[in-house]
Amino acid sequence: MMTDERMALPKIQAVYGTLPSMLKKFDKYARKDRFSGHTAGEFEAWRGQIRKLLRELLGFSGGGMQTLWLSALDDRVKLAAVSGYLYGFRDSLLTLNRNCSCNYVPHLWEHLDMGDIASLLAPRPFLIQSCVDDHLNGPRGMANVTEQVDIVRQAYALYKAENRLIHEICEGGHQWHKEHLKEHLKRLTIGKPEDGIG
Repeated sequence: MMTDERMALPKIQAVYGTLPSMLKKFDKYARKDRFSGHTAGEFEAWRGQIRKLLRELLGFSGGGMQTLWLSALDDRVKLAAVSGYLYGFRDSLLTLNRNCSCNYVPHLWEHLDMGDIASLLAPRPFLIQSCVDDHLNGPRGMANVTEQVDIVRQAYALYKAENRLIHEICEGGHQWHKEHLKEHLKRLTIGKPEDGIG
């Protein structure tokens, strides 16, 4: 978890050199509710609100990128749903080469892929949504996606938590589908009380 020794605010600035613009974007847009109080009590109340906000994240496309990275790096996120952003780096971000460079960390693809990053969510509940005709899947299409999802499945299998991972494949291009969202989230949030889920 990216916090200081007192478990205070996330030190996102400390990792800017590694995760360039994606965390800057998160800091600029998602963290609009910055602490502006003056007392320890006000800070504790604000921190409680932020922890509630971080409990479950859902994102599409660029929001999916932010959801994936933040969920992988911060275990306060207890459930994540990523749509339109889980595919192999090479096909989708390097071969395609029409995406914003904020979608990846330079040279990271030489060492690991998006499925490896998504595996860091295991065994927390995780919904992945992909569309068959999404141009961001790259030239190999869904093969590029399923390779990455298979990596994630292996991580969930290690935890014997296969039931906490859903990969929904939808028709259409780069778009969000909400038709089955409630049933997927309900299925994912059925957990044991000691898991802190549900």
